[in-house]
Amino acid sequence: MENLRRQVISLFIDNYHVLRKHFRFKASSRVLRLCSLILSLKDIRISVNEMEKAFRYIKQHTHLFSPFRYYMAPAAAFSIISEKSYDKAFNRIAACKRALKTAGIGPSSRLVPAAMVLFAASSEGSELVLAARALSIIRKMKDWNFSERYEELFAPAVLVAASEFPGKEVVSQSSNILRALDIRDPGQTRGLHFLFQIMSYYSGTPESAAERCAGIYSRLVKMKFRSPAMFYGSIGFLALSGLDFDLAVFEAMDTMNLLKLGKCFTVFEKEQAMLIASAIVAAVHLKEFSSDTFQLHSVIPAQVAACIL
Repeated sequence: MENLRRQVISLFIDNYHVLRKHFRFKASSRVLRLCSLILSLKDIRISVNEMEKAFRYIKQHTHLFSPFRYYMAPAAAFSIISEKSYDKAFNRIAACKRALKTAGIGPSSRLVPAAMVLFAASSEGSELVLAARALSIIRKMKDWNFSERYEELFAPAVLVAASEFPGKEVVSQSSNILRALDIRDPGQTRGLHFLFQIMSYYSGTPESAAERCAGIYSRLVKMKFRSPAMFYGSIGFLALSGLDFDLAVFEAMDTMNLLKLGKCFTVFEKEQAMLIASAIVAAVHLKEFSSDTFQLHSVIPAQVAACIL
């Protein structure tokens, strides 16, 4: 596992610097890191030519003010990792957006990240069913008051809808986690939906999910994150990894330091660095226990996308 983690880190660093060199004027460093993760967890070395083709195709098939233009880099990255050609993959992302809109979600530019998440976390033909399920989950999440913006719930709700355990009552699992975290300050509950979107893929009981989240929470809370999405996202990935609490945090910190040495993050970007590092740790260790490479390579980048975009 250690060798695999190092390989993923090395590929992430290489991909990020190529993306920075060629696409720094088309997307922020934050988004290019997401693109690097999307490619690296699929064990793909960036092809500048393929990425440019995907950019051109998206530009040619969207209007000037389309929200896809704003999210073009991650849409291109998700398109080129698909087993299909990038054009067919992007057409399906666009179809996912239409399915969400048909279900009654939106209108909002945040439908685009939700569409990319739906594309990455589901199989073709399931879009309408999952979109309708996501709408129901959004309504439940809205009642939790964990987000100040309704649109922020779209992508997390899609991930919960697409998980293998949609029958697992999301509300009961969330209440178990809330009790275990013992959060006294109501302000600290902002962003908890980013944790629940990840833990919906946890195959254990709600009680063990809560125990794992609390164990990681007590170790990460000292880092004093300012971004709830990245804080709770990091907790979720490390809880999902199945590792001992201290070992999970150690591996994430080691991964983060290696990414910083590789000049992927500055000292002022510890929150996104920890999120990416935690996602890498989870992906590497889930591969050991699961033959479901679709879940490993597609859902984790989608979960990170929901936290970042």
